[in-house]
Amino acid sequence: PQVGGVKPVWLAGYGWGRAATSVHDPLFARAVYLRDKQGMEFAFVSVDLVGLQFPQVEETRRALPDLDYLMIGSTHNHEGPDTIGIWGKTPFQRGVDGDYLSLVVSRIAEAVNEARAASRPVHVAFGTATDESLLGDSRKPYAKDGVLRGLRFDDADSGATTGILVQWNCHPEAMGSQNQAVTADFCYATIQQLERKYDCKIAYFTGAVGGLMAPPDGRFKNEAGRTLREGEFAYTEAYGQAVATLAEQAIESAAPITLTPFQ
Repeated sequence: PQVGGVKPVWLAGYGWGRAATSVHDPLFARAVYLRDKQGMEFAFVSVDLVGLQFPQVEETRRALPDLDYLMIGSTHNHEGPDTIGIWGKTPFQRGVDGDYLSLVVSRIAEAVNEARAASRPVHVAFGTATDESLLGDSRKPYAKDGVLRGLRFDDADSGATTGILVQWNCHPEAMGSQNQAVTADFCYATIQQLERKYDCKIAYFTGAVGGLMAPPDGRFKNEAGRTLREGEFAYTEAYGQAVATLAEQAIESAAPITLTPFQ
């Protein structure tokens, strides 16, 4: 979003009246495009937003009529623009910017088309890694899904990894309710670390986050030994990097699977 312009950018996910004052890291739509031997075309897209309503999903599907199926998932980011309509200036004012929603729709379609244009034959491997200590849950009944799941796509000819899909189950709210910088929250740090290691595109998807599966308290410290806290980018980055390390375990242990034919 354009922060600092005529229109305020209301941040979603907590209370009302939280206007963005800066951009810490850009928000993305990340697309995974799949085509099977029968010619079926699927696309899975993740956006760094609190959510995207069904009218926008339908609008995006109309912009991509050749696809047999398009799924759009949101990371449930608490530090991006209000795209739902309940986090405006007050409880009685809608926080959504229609022009921004239109931009999101067009960027999703653009990402899918880029992925389609770059597609190539691949072999696929699937792996998991588990660490429930990376999740806190502050609402009963306490229930966690501490399994991280990863798909690795390797070029069928060269064997080089061309893309990775990561799915983890945690609210992106490490920056807390006082932050006023637009950010993808811990997801950006997870993706950065994986991009550096594997030198390929990374698509991060949020799974079932339950009542409130969120980053744990008291887990990370800085070099001076001080415990990092919610609302600090150092904490957010430390958590995101821990998730990336767990993802590396899943990716390195991945075993070949067959994804086709699509159903």
